[in-house]
Amino acid sequence: MEKIIFTAVSRNYFNMPVWIAQHQGMFADEGLDVAIELYEGVDEVTNRLRDGRARLAYGITEHVILDSEAGGFLEIIGGNVNRLPFSFVAGKSIRTFDGQCCNPGRSMPACRALP
Repeated sequence: MEKIIFTAVSRNYFNMPVWIAQHQGMFADEGLDVAIELYEGVDEVTNRLRDGRARLAYGITEHVILDSEAGGFLEIIGGNVNRLPFSFVAGKSIRTFDGQCCNPGRSMPACRALP
């Protein structure tokens, strides 16, 4: 199984899809061992992506823009419209979404292929 550390801010309903996917064994079905780590400050979530301690996170768009302006590598790979200001953010080990955490053609609540 591939180990992936996923970080998010606090315990809130926005994290529900990840918790459901883990509880229902959807990650394991895809060959993933996902560890969910929660932090109270979004800065800590972003720092863990930057230094490689995490591969995926729910983060905020502003941090990705600031990282990009500073020459960083963070990428938004999913997000919301008219919802809380969090985006699905990848660290430098994930360069493309296709095939990284889902089998092509298969959907998971926390890991859905983008159109």
